[in-house]
Amino acid sequence: MYQRLLSLLILSSGASVIVAGIGTAKASAMNLVTNGSFEAGGSQNLLVGVGSNAISDWEVTQDNVQQHTRFWNSLGSSPTDISNTFNSIDLDGDIGSAGAIAQTIDTVSGEVYHLSFHMGGNYFNFANLERQMEVFWGTQSLGIFTHELSAGETRGNFNWDPYKIQVVGTGSDQLKFVSLSGANAGWGAAVDLVSVEAVPVPEPGTVVGTVAALVLGALFKRQRS
Repeated sequence: MYQRLLSLLILSSGASVIVAGIGTAKASAMNLVTNGSFEAGGSQNLLVGVGSNAISDWEVTQDNVQQHTRFWNSLGSSPTDISNTFNSIDLDGDIGSAGAIAQTIDTVSGEVYHLSFHMGGNYFNFANLERQMEVFWGTQSLGIFTHELSAGETRGNFNWDPYKIQVVGTGSDQLKFVSLSGANAGWGAAVDLVSVEAVPVPEPGTVVGTVAALVLGALFKRQRS
């Protein structure tokens, strides 16, 4: 019925419209990142170096990193799920170490995804210096991200900056977070609540209804003029 109505509207208006997504099911919003909030294994502080599998499903690819709990409020299952008993990652581990973590994700080639993550900063030293990290999707750099520490930042007043970036799958993609710490190495960028989800495709009824509304609007405007 909707397709017939749409055809009549298009023919009567003389419009040329291409309808995409007819017959395409809505993609499920499943997080393809495993252990994206670093809670696997329960609350624990870990200093993790290259080659270790101590952080479930994540690989340390440079120097070492620190999994923190109770140092500051971290994120659980959502941005509103906050507690100092949750885990997050400081990309800097030992003093002088600027680390990196990565996870390889199975994707669909050509499909569009939303990459989301939260960034904070270890405030225990060098409060005057920005925390920086670079994020990679495969070999592509998604940019350098900066977190400025707020005055009086504490465990209970820990600020997380949310980010959402659109990426395209190639079939198998490595997501990597790399510390860019310099003089402050050892007190670096913090990462939490990482997700990669397919961008939903509109359901057939939604697409047809939207196009029909646009065509009706064009017809009404033509009649008025």
